[in-house]
Amino acid sequence: MTKTLTHAHQNAPNHSQPAAVRDSRLRTYYEAAGYTVAGVQAAKNGGTGSPYAVTLLEKRLK
Repeated sequence: MTKTLTHAHQNAPNHSQPAAVRDSRLRTYYEAAGYTVAGVQAAKNGGTGSPYAVTLLEKRLK
């Protein structure tokens, strides 16, 4: 796991966050780090003129 993920996991509880959540195109990377799919939006419109898919990943923290 990278320093960035380790830092996020360690600090989330300090901010009353029970889970680390990532919205990313790096799904394989995050799944290898223990994240699971929490939701999928097949056609999000982000104002760019073209809809795109979004997968929300989360990991419960201790």
